[in-house]
Amino acid sequence: KEAECQKKETGETIEQLNRGIFEARKSAASAGTGEGIDGLTALPLRHEAEAALAESGRAGSQDYVAVMVLDRLQVLNQRFGRELGDAIVVAFVDMLKKRLNPEDLIFRWGGPAFVALLARPGSLERVRSELGRIMEAKLEHSIETSHRSVLVPIAARWTLFPMMAAPRLIYQKIDTFAAIPTERD
Repeated sequence: KEAECQKKETGETIEQLNRGIFEARKSAASAGTGEGIDGLTALPLRHEAEAALAESGRAGSQDYVAVMVLDRLQVLNQRFGRELGDAIVVAFVDMLKKRLNPEDLIFRWGGPAFVALLARPGSLERVRSELGRIMEAKLEHSIETSHRSVLVPIAARWTLFPMMAAPRLIYQKIDTFAAIPTERD
């Protein structure tokens, strides 16, 4: 009897949790975050990026793909909390929006990885130099704890690829670069 009672209680708990998850997803979708937009940064997500990259490859335009991955984001989340990590992500995206051209498309690829589709007529070296100047700009975020104030540098590793006709190849290159662990972790 006791085993049956526990089984019934466990089933009810699981059902309750599933309902809670369903309600949370429903409220997040109705809050305007949408399925194709990141709720934190308001950037389009990976599947939108893949569609834009595929279209660029089909069009044959001279575009470049910038991949940027925030360093130590997971470590900062663990040490100071998710709110700090979210604030760093928002500050980084704001910097990108201000420094890139208005017609450049920025996407949240996933986690700490971001992709920008840059339409540039210049050579790869020229665009790499331009992106290097943007990415080397010093960006910091201040954290107030109960005992002190800490200034956290916001750094990202980045790379640049010329757009290719085969979108799967560029997705693979982005994923490979994003998966490389940082040396400071």
